[in-house]
Amino acid sequence: MTHGYYSDGRCPDFVVTPDAATAKLFRNHRCVLRPRADGLAVYVPVESDTSAKPFIAFADNRVFSFNLRLCNTEFPLYTDYTDLPNNYGFRLNAEESAPSAPFATIDIPNDFNPPASPPADIKISFNAQQLRWAYYLVADQTHGKDFAIIDGLGKTAFQQSQPQSEDRVAATLAGQYPNATVLRFISNEAIPCREIGTDKIQLWLGKNQIIESLPNPSYRNFLQLDPETGPKAADAIFQIVNYITNSTLMKG
Repeated sequence: MTHGYYSDGRCPDFVVTPDAATAKLFRNHRCVLRPRADGLAVYVPVESDTSAKPFIAFADNRVFSFNLRLCNTEFPLYTDYTDLPNNYGFRLNAEESAPSAPFATIDIPNDFNPPASPPADIKISFNAQQLRWAYYLVADQTHGKDFAIIDGLGKTAFQQSQPQSEDRVAATLAGQYPNATVLRFISNEAIPCREIGTDKIQLWLGKNQIIESLPNPSYRNFLQLDPETGPKAADAIFQIVNYITNSTLMKG
């Protein structure tokens, strides 16, 4: 299995097991199953070293069913659920399913019998969720609002935006730092979640770069931006940056 979130593309978030009928079939055919970090390998005994013909032939047009059991509870935070796999009969279980139910089931029609056509790798792919990035800057009022957040690679533009009253993060920060300025910067576009982020997001004050590499927002810090960012509320993740040089403004 693959996932766009991971740097090497391999998805380690599932344990893949055959359903009861498929497991029985594999046992009867003396197959060996080996878990992999990104899926499952099935080894089928063959007649000889030079033959791909199974030692015990399978029925024609056999369908093998497998359960995908989620082993990472944070998977939904960085996965695009609007574009789930649609191959191999991928079926997502309903949310109300019992906790012991698998996350999803797939059906793989495969014919192990033709000696000239050994089974190919089966790939199930997930896409990374794309979210706007929001930076909240807490700064001395004496600095004014002449701040900018810049992507040193030039891939993403950030615009300073006035938080609305519904912005819970801005409201919380204003309460914690009543004598400071709270500014918000939002990426112009949604950015795919990535296991390894970028170290080129910079904070500038006027013509001076004051922070060379800002931390990337975590997918755990989710919020919905107010409609000012577009025709409707946008899903986003946020990061708070504290640039207070006057210690008397620090929260108590």
